[in-house]
Amino acid sequence: MKIIVKGLGLHGSETKAVSRMEAELRNSWYAYASVLITDSQGSMEFDLIIITHDRVLVVELKNWRGELTSYDGNWYINGRFRSKSPYHTKRDQGYRLVNILREYLYHSLGYTPYVEAHVVLCGEATPKNLPAGERNFVHTLDEFMSIRDIDGYNAIITGPQNVKFDSVNRLRPNDEANRKHFDNFFRGSRVEPASFKVKGYEASELPDYQHENNLFAEYPAKHEKFHAQRAMIRLWDLTVLGILNREDSIWEKIVTREDHLYRMASATNSPLQHYMLRPLDPPDEDNIAADCVAMYEVKNNTRRLSDYITLNAHKWSPEQKLDIVRALLSPFAELHSMGAAHRDIQPHNLWYAEDSAYILASGFHASFLPEKGTVKDLSTHLKSSYSMIPEDVYGSEGDIRNPFAQDVYLLAIIAHKICFPEHKMEVDEGVAIWQPIENDPFEGKLNDFFSKAMDLEHQNRFANAAEMHAEFNAISLGKDEPYDDAQTVIQELAKGNFIKRDLSPFALMSHFPPLPGEAPPLFGEKIVYPCMVNGEKGLLKFWQKAAIDLKNPGTNRRLLRLRRRIENSIDADLPISGVMQYGMFGEGSGLFILTRYEEGTTWDEHAKTLIAREDKLHCALAVCELIIQIHSSDFSHGDLHPGNILVRDGAGKVDQESKPAPQMLLIDALDYGDTSDPYNTEYGPSNPASTDGFGRDKFAVYRMVEELFGDSISRELRAELQAASQQPEGIPVDLVLLRDCLKAELEHLSAPPKISEPPLRLIHQDMQLPAQASLLQEEGLEYHLSVSISSKNKLELFCVITAHYKKLHVLLNPENRNISGAWITDSGLNDYANAAQRAQYSFTTPISVERGFMPTDKPNSFIEFMMSQDAVLDLLEDMFGTEEKELAEDDTLQKCVEQTVKPHHIWHALMETEGEQRLKVEVGSSEIEESKSGAWLIPCILKTGNELEFPVDDDEEIGIYLADETRQFGWVIPEESGDEILAVKTQNESLSSFKKRVTEGTKLFFESKRNHASRFRRQKAMDRVLTGNSRIHNLPGYFDEEGTVRSKVVHSVPTEEDIRLRYDNQNGSNEQLNPKQVAAFQKVVSQAPISVLQGPPGTGKTAFVSKLIHYLFENGLAGNILLVGQSHTSVDTVAIKAKELCEDLGNQISLVRLGQEHLIDAKLLQCHSSSIQRKMRHKFQREYEKRINVLAPRLLLDQEFIEDIAKLHRSISPLLSRIAVLMSNINDLSERREPSSDRQARIAEFKRSLEDCKQIVENNIQTRGYEFELPEVTDPGYWRELVRQIAMSHGVTNQLAIQQLNHLIEISKDWIDVLASGSASFDRFFVKSSQLVTGTLVGMGAKWLNIEEQEFDWVIVDEAGRAQASELMIAMQCAKRALLVGDHRQLPPQYELSHIRHVSRKLGVGEAEVRKTDFERAFIANDGIALDTQYRMIEPIGAIISHCFYDGKLKSHRKQAPEWFSELPYPLNKPVTWIDSGTGDRALFEDDDGSGVITNRHEIAVVTYMLRQLANSESLEKLRANQSEKQPFPIGIIVMYRAQKKLLEAELSRAEWMAPLRDLCHIDVVDAYQGKERTIVFLSLVRNNPERKQGFLVDASRINVSLSRAQERLVVIGSKNMWDASNKQSSLADVLSFISEQTIAGNENYEFVDGTTVIEGTRHA
Repeated sequence: MKIIVKGLGLHGSETKAVSRMEAELRNSWYAYASVLITDSQGSMEFDLIIITHDRVLVVELKNWRGELTSYDGNWYINGRFRSKSPYHTKRDQGYRLVNILREYLYHSLGYTPYVEAHVVLCGEATPKNLPAGERNFVHTLDEFMSIRDIDGYNAIITGPQNVKFDSVNRLRPNDEANRKHFDNFFRGSRVEPASFKVKGYEASELPDYQHENNLFAEYPAKHEKFHAQRAMIRLWDLTVLGILNREDSIWEKIVTREDHLYRMASATNSPLQHYMLRPLDPPDEDNIAADCVAMYEVKNNTRRLSDYITLNAHKWSPEQKLDIVRALLSPFAELHSMGAAHRDIQPHNLWYAEDSAYILASGFHASFLPEKGTVKDLSTHLKSSYSMIPEDVYGSEGDIRNPFAQDVYLLAIIAHKICFPEHKMEVDEGVAIWQPIENDPFEGKLNDFFSKAMDLEHQNRFANAAEMHAEFNAISLGKDEPYDDAQTVIQELAKGNFIKRDLSPFALMSHFPPLPGEAPPLFGEKIVYPCMVNGEKGLLKFWQKAAIDLKNPGTNRRLLRLRRRIENSIDADLPISGVMQYGMFGEGSGLFILTRYEEGTTWDEHAKTLIAREDKLHCALAVCELIIQIHSSDFSHGDLHPGNILVRDGAGKVDQESKPAPQMLLIDALDYGDTSDPYNTEYGPSNPASTDGFGRDKFAVYRMVEELFGDSISRELRAELQAASQQPEGIPVDLVLLRDCLKAELEHLSAPPKISEPPLRLIHQDMQLPAQASLLQEEGLEYHLSVSISSKNKLELFCVITAHYKKLHVLLNPENRNISGAWITDSGLNDYANAAQRAQYSFTTPISVERGFMPTDKPNSFIEFMMSQDAVLDLLEDMFGTEEKELAEDDTLQKCVEQTVKPHHIWHALMETEGEQRLKVEVGSSEIEESKSGAWLIPCILKTGNELEFPVDDDEEIGIYLADETRQFGWVIPEESGDEILAVKTQNESLSSFKKRVTEGTKLFFESKRNHASRFRRQKAMDRVLTGNSRIHNLPGYFDEEGTVRSKVVHSVPTEEDIRLRYDNQNGSNEQLNPKQVAAFQKVVSQAPISVLQGPPGTGKTAFVSKLIHYLFENGLAGNILLVGQSHTSVDTVAIKAKELCEDLGNQISLVRLGQEHLIDAKLLQCHSSSIQRKMRHKFQREYEKRINVLAPRLLLDQEFIEDIAKLHRSISPLLSRIAVLMSNINDLSERREPSSDRQARIAEFKRSLEDCKQIVENNIQTRGYEFELPEVTDPGYWRELVRQIAMSHGVTNQLAIQQLNHLIEISKDWIDVLASGSASFDRFFVKSSQLVTGTLVGMGAKWLNIEEQEFDWVIVDEAGRAQASELMIAMQCAKRALLVGDHRQLPPQYELSHIRHVSRKLGVGEAEVRKTDFERAFIANDGIALDTQYRMIEPIGAIISHCFYDGKLKSHRKQAPEWFSELPYPLNKPVTWIDSGTGDRALFEDDDGSGVITNRHEIAVVTYMLRQLANSESLEKLRANQSEKQPFPIGIIVMYRAQKKLLEAELSRAEWMAPLRDLCHIDVVDAYQGKERTIVFLSLVRNNPERKQGFLVDASRINVSLSRAQERLVVIGSKNMWDASNKQSSLADVLSFISEQTIAGNENYEFVDGTTVIEGTRHA
């Protein structure tokens, strides 16, 4: 039998079984092995498909050992569940295969071949215990091989084959003529060779390591769905061990050794577990087959040490080499501490984690494990070692081998490769011999280490890897020197112009002339007088004794703190006395500050003039806002009182809607010290030192407000003041509380008197209505409205208004605005309560009803009220259609949407109503039941849509909430939910208590875990910003186009020459900043607090931002920067570029990347917070003994004694901790009184683990040669007694010092435990301590980061045009300065259309104003700057973008594509082509199912035709050369509707000709394409209908993004009729017009052609 197609998915024994079948079954048959076949339900993997003389056999191979049984459709081996019945699975797949063969082969064969499934057991299991229904189709290999004979075939192959052959002249399936049809099918697009897979991980075709005895092979593997998840798959071939070692116990001992060690390390809490590859699929101990498989996790950026040395060794510095050796020794120090040894240490068994700089070990199959027994008789078979050790050559037979000494020798060989990669070791009889190295980069300091580690006599080597590690640390790390920042402080003081070398304190009066008539005091520590400088009046403060003192670091630090405080106040533009000059005289002797002399009235004088309560409230509110503003900039006054608050003439305005407020500023805010000296206790706590400057300021504000109102204080304000006074030391919690209280009083004062509303008059000629107008219920009571489309007349609305005891039913014709029916029915309070739960709107406006005729000459108040309700408007959109309405009125096509309302009102409305947009249902009945799985089955009614659908996705849990609750009470179980039943997994609540909380009609809201977290984070940030708690004062004002708050130039402008000198022609490149980039650079650096940069497509935003980040750090303009973006990709792109640029220019920065590791670019994984944490942990562990030893002199203890204790504690402390936990578990279980079936089993299991731990501890003590009388290891005092006896053996008797040593060791252990934990505090620590912090906008809002408490010198937001205001505020709330980078003419923020409409109606503004991006608002308000040269598109494409979207202002840097593009098949030989899909014989209208699923088959035909031409093009390889890591797909296919994407993907997946293009193409919708670029872009517009409905294609931003992804070629496929000049409601009309004009003008860069012509090639044959 010949096997024609063979994949890689078979294991060793399965491959042997297939080979036997190939050799022994009939030659007339043929087969296909290890193939994947796809149908609409997904892919199916088949081990073997045999084409026999009368049917198709599907054969599933199982290499199982043990007793096979079956129960309830599942198969078991030795009583343990193995899998669902493979026969049932293959039988069902056989049915699917029949349908596929019918579709593909019936026409060729003239019949559909019969398919029969069988399972062949090629291991030692037999089918004898299976039920008869399965037994007939399950066979041993020997049984199955009998089918080669006629009798055997008839006995085993028994399916009812009804197709006749010879008698009707049909060719049999295996006929040579039919074989080509089967071959075509199995080589076609529906079939592909299977790959080797284990639990979703797909192995590579070839192993990256093969055991030299072929005992196993190791394959790198990737997860088929989550490509970032990697693994190593080890495939064993245990037959290599020979027939003599064919025993289950031997195989089990070898194969499970590594997994056993990992489990032991985990169970004993040993750090070794962190140094081993984590088993993902360990071997099954009860079913070890000859070709068993094991799989281990390999994290991203982790590679074999052998590869890492080869690739990088030549680049390492001596320090890096030493650190890698320390990383090498750490795992084996832990291994030896457990009493185990590896015995086969080779670079291919070691893995280097580049992100965290540590080494992991694998390949423990030859290891020494005391509790697992020895494998020494098999060592020659097991070892992969090509490194021989002296014992192998010089040892005598019968010598006892020391496994620890073996490891030490092998480790030394690898350490030598790391330290001296260019020098091969000398070899004698195959044994590596240590010799000193010439030109040793370590100057011989490692010689003694290598000499001892590689001593030919094993007893002379280090006793184990722990001792070896400690010795290496002692040699390589040296002594720690205490950090001294004295010199750094002096250098910081000397920077810039702080020391005025041209000024002398002896000429004080000439430098700062006093005002006429002033006689300044010239004595004392502090001199203060008014003066005149450069014609401006100022106030000078001079501290003549303040001087830089080399012997007094404290004074220097105090001076530096003041300098930074002054500079921070200037940068933040705080409302304090303006600083004119500051610094130190001469050589740093004498400190001065010159501030502007401010005019105004002090607070106490101004307060005397206030009489009206409203004026006092405004004054109190102003001082609150003033102090909140300075505190938000991390600045406090510290000595606040009425005398140093100045009230200025004139009025300040925060907001045009606010009443004029007093303008205030602080004087005397800068003094020599951290803050002003707290001498004032009248307006501060009695003990000023009990709090900081911020607390004293808050105390003073509360005291001044209390004095201002005196006895006339309101009850609410008094309550707030009293609450503050009851805090510790009377320090108020937050000024925001006082501010909110004052605001509430002002609003109450200014609120207009309440006027009773006129009733809504319903007049209708119906005898049930009262003759005289009467109210439906008393005024002030609530009505509940419910609206639906009338079931009798689809053009009318049926409205039900429920009052306390009546229901008003109304039939409303919205088109004619009249009432066709109205009647009243009685109802009860129960109806009223149910109506409240179901209401679409509730209101208190009174309603009067009367019998009569409605006047037609004026609007009716009742009808107008009803027509204004959201519920009615939404139904009108359903009734009359809105797809085109929004297009006709779409203001986004205008160049600018005028502002009619403050942006912060829109922000507030959007956040407030977002929760209402969640999917919701009503409880249909209180009859809630429990399912078998324990889920609650809640009857529900869906008010919108037809069915309840949830994504069945483990990563996306859907929470369920009651209306006003922020915490979910449970989660949806999608697989158990139906159209009318909601299945819920609850959160610790009983069903009975839940039933008390809900009734029929109760609303339940749905929200995914991710969306809920996002909304919560955004809401929290927005609340803080709107209440004035952002670092930038009045942050919303910078988005207000009509406001008065504006960014301004506050810093020096860098010169063009300096910028170009630093960044042009970098590293020999021709890259230069263009003039607009230079201007933008200057503006961003100098303008504060907000800058806005518009970057049209391809204008180099990423490069610009990376240069800016480098500039800010290099020039000391930023200590820390927060870089955020809308997506992981955008953030990573900028962060990588910035990191690489800083490294290239010699400015290494500390960078932390926050977020989920698997979503982050591999180049940034080393900067992920968890990687940094792991790096810290492993570094601390590697240097553990050294850190303890450094403190030995201070403890006055013997150094050798401390070293012994440190090594011992490192080895056994995890075991002692584990023992304590096990003892506690055993005691807890033993003391329980309630019976439990598994209690004794669990106690026994704990006791076994306890004995294992005790044995390892005792082994450890014995190997160190200690022979003490010690208590039981389980005794809590074991460790202290052990230390005491070791101390005695060293002659140490100082018990106090020993106690201190124990404390120190415990602290070190706790620190290692903390580093090993996933503590969120580490993320906070990294955020505070890193220079560049990066993450997504919403990700930075994570609760554990406490981002609102952080402060960043700069916050840079990439893709800011796509961010909602609430997302922007998460990051901007903590910014001192901010840069928004984006483009408001590309994709906008994502909002639901219903949400936009709801807010639009609520605020009474146009939808366009609600949709307007906040990036655009900030761009207009702050005079943003736009880049004007794009580098992505060639000029013909760029000209379209410039003309249609950027008013012709966008220039193109590149003029033409490389010459070979003109050789591409027509029409790709032209830079730009519009293919008209609306004309020609093949043209079709779109397919629209009415629910938004829109496709266009003609456009798919055009795309597939052009791709097919491209696949056959001679230029294909040149196009393939354009593939790169940055651009993996040169061909981009952008479709405007997701249904079109699915249809096109299905079409291409079936196309065999597509094979050369599959890895070059990427198909997606436009929303997924922003930020990407492609060499060639095909754009399918899809829409083509007689009504010329364009849908969202009217959105100019989407069209801009779609077109601007193309670099060299752009092909637009769309109907000309849809977007010709008569249809001007879309930017596509401009695009079409531009291309048409260029074509008519004879511009050869543009082509216009119809789709039929392209496909049929009539024009370009």
